[in-house]
Amino acid sequence: MSAENLPEKRLAAPRKLPFPPETTARPGAFRVGSKTREDRILDWQALGSWAVIAALNRTLRFRTEGTQHLHDARSSGCGGIILAWHGTTIVPVDFLRGLDVHAMASLSRDGEYVHRLFTRFGWKSIRGSTNEGGSRVVREAMRKLRAGALIGITPDGPRGPAGTISAGTIYLASRTQAPVLPMGVAALRRHHLRTWDRYVIPYPFTAAAVVFGQPVFLPKKLERQQMPELKQLVRECLVAAGRRAEHLLLEAS
Repeated sequence: MSAENLPEKRLAAPRKLPFPPETTARPGAFRVGSKTREDRILDWQALGSWAVIAALNRTLRFRTEGTQHLHDARSSGCGGIILAWHGTTIVPVDFLRGLDVHAMASLSRDGEYVHRLFTRFGWKSIRGSTNEGGSRVVREAMRKLRAGALIGITPDGPRGPAGTISAGTIYLASRTQAPVLPMGVAALRRHHLRTWDRYVIPYPFTAAAVVFGQPVFLPKKLERQQMPELKQLVRECLVAAGRRAEHLLLEAS
């Protein structure tokens, strides 16, 4: 994918137009790479959020368990699907920094913000949405997993209901045979926002815990009637990882 080995080509300077070029972009879609005032605002928002989140995470006193499951998934070349609830992402986005984890981000303005923020933490993005380009995004995610990449997913995101597992998560794990890695996150002292996911913000300098549960492998042949059962199985594993993270904090206090 690198352009380092491509031969250099001299390109003619683009002709300046006396008027803005027409666009057929969908209303509400964010034009990636545009240099507008909104674009600059997103840059500053992502930069500000990155600075605050990174600084906050540096003050936390972490206890961890099960990180070997993450390392095994990286070294085995089989890839892995890291699951964490949407309301806890302030910790995973920094905890998993620099591991080349991929995240799915929509083509909307919110998706562009997520893309810019996560990129600052060393994540990579797979861009698309369920309405436009959704099948392309799934195919790209499957390709990345089969190549041994890690993909981070909030199974109840982006708008809930909280604590639920999406069918897409089950489908992706089943088709690729990549292990599901449930990631439980807890903080001893924290604040919950009044959002649908009761978003968790740990207090500075508090104790925090990250737990990776046992990898979950789903059957390759997925029958429609199995979907509710498999959703419940994955949900229970993710809930158990969260409870174990809470227990680690109680043990330390």
